[in-house]
Amino acid sequence: MWRELVEMIHDCLFCHAYGPDALELRKAQRAVAEHRVDRVCKPGRWRVWRSNGEVVTERLDRGGT
Repeated sequence: MWRELVEMIHDCLFCHAYGPDALELRKAQRAVAEHRVDRVCKPGRWRVWRSNGEVVTERLDRGGT
């Protein structure tokens, strides 16, 4: 219960500091890192997946990583 509360507060602060797009990317990276999903893609913006145990993020809006 406390972990979820702390994550929610941290997400609110992160969103306020960096914006909702950055928060969405952060949540995707967390989901991949925790093995809840294999990959996440926001078309035209970024892709997140796991390769050799590492979380890889590719920015599509800036021509790659």
